Amino acid sequence: MKKLILLLCLLISLSACVKTETVIELPTLPEIPQPQVVPFEDPKGTISQSDSLTYWTYNKMESDWNQNGSEISSNGVKISWNAYEYHGLKDKAVEDKINQSIKEIIDKFKTYSDPNVLPAYAGMFKQYPKDGMKIEEIGIQTGDWFNYDNLLSIGVSATIYTKYPDAFDGRNGDFSYTISKTFDLNTGDEVHLSDLFVNGTDYVNLLNELVLMDAVGKTDPNPSYYEQWYQYNGGFKGIRGDIDFALSPDSLILFFDQSYPEFYDEFTTVALAIPYEKLKGVLAFQQRFASEENLFTDTTIEKRSNFLVPVNTVIDVVTKDQTEISKIITTNTELSDFYIKLRNKIMASDQLLTDQAVKDKKDFVYYEFDAYPAGPYLNVVSQLSITSNNVNESYKVVRVTYKPDGTLFTFSDAFKPGSDYKSIIIQKMKDIATENYFTETYDYEAVYNTLNVMIISYDNYQGVRVFNTFFRAPAWDEGVFDMTFELSQFKDILLVQPW
Repeated sequence: MKKLILLLCLLISLSACVKTETVIELPTLPEIPQPQVVPFEDPKGTISQSDSLTYWTYNKMESDWNQNGSEISSNGVKISWNAYEYHGLKDKAVEDKINQSIKEIIDKFKTYSDPNVLPAYAGMFKQYPKDGMKIEEIGIQTGDWFNYDNLLSIGVSATIYTKYPDAFDGRNGDFSYTISKTFDLNTGDEVHLSDLFVNGTDYVNLLNELVLMDAVGKTDPNPSYYEQWYQYNGGFKGIRGDIDFALSPDSLILFFDQSYPEFYDEFTTVALAIPYEKLKGVLAFQQRFASEENLFTDTTIEKRSNFLVPVNTVIDVVTKDQTEISKIITTNTELSDFYIKLRNKIMASDQLLTDQAVKDKKDFVYYEFDAYPAGPYLNVVSQLSITSNNVNESYKVVRVTYKPDGTLFTFSDAFKPGSDYKSIIIQKMKDIATENYFTETYDYEAVYNTLNVMIISYDNYQGVRVFNTFFRAPAWDEGVFDMTFELSQFKDILLVQPW
């Protein structure tokens, strides 16, 4: 017992020698700002199946714009804009509502003449402080990306040009912002993201997955623009109900602005396009905004093919022995059995050239092929290049049309015998040379003998194309001659009949 008492006394005496630590209260740290949770709107009406039409129908709306709209703000900033005004709807109230919405976006961007109003991209004011910043000019551009099927997608972009007059290095910063709206032409109301999809579809998670699939390959802080047009900083938690979007003829475009710091493009709104091909089982906007009555004063119907046209593009990169082979093959399932056999025969012939390149141990083969219908005809567009030691040793380009009997379409198939089409073509070449300021002198008879001919068909256009370099505008290169003859306008010289 005495030992226990002594032990307790010893412990008490030792504890008296221990220094009592002072508890220091740390200051309250500010909360890290988190993105506001913005719910998604419910879709209008009920659509239970995805869209199935293989074409877009043009909205018969036109736009007038004032390219020279400009003013000086109260603080001396020059502001210029092009203000679209749409017309062509039967319902003028809807027309006015849409035009007013566009004007309001432009007016909002005009307020950015004050640095204190500028929305801040992550790190923007650290790199470009407000102190000493002088906004010199604001340029505002308006455009439409989709004008079909009773829907109108527009985008308004503003570029802010700044300077630091007192900075010894004369630095300046340019910032860009984009606001996009999609309108229902039945009502003039803004379309919500949910309206694009079949009811009950988990479109939010689908879009998030597709965004991440694109973003994870874009993390290089010093990329080539052609390889990576934005930088993903990580931490993406998903889109929110206030995300801006636009439709285009082939993609849904999502806009990641300053409220999405996970995406960076030098203080510019990041636009990420998601091909409809990846969404085709869940899209429903054609049905949702269809109308029984034609909405336009011009009631003629024009269509163009869309992403549901049955084509398939396969990109394949393989290495055989020491030869790298890159192929882009587009096939169209609407071809007749005869044209499918013809297509396969052409591709088999091209494959022999690729096989020979492998035997010859060439470094690289690039092959691109597309065969598609043009009315009753078959157009074939292909390119085959073979490279070794950074030298292009062989380059074969094919741009031809085949007739239904499998033979090549030629000038004698395109133009009426006895018509003066040669003189007309030569005169068109002279006009191209003049209009595009060609500097060389041409022997037009000799150039005429190098020309090729094809059928051209897209949307509601049917014609004959005459060219010496395909798919390049004349102004791009000296000596490039490319012209078209629409079937309905050149009946006196064309042998081809509309289909």
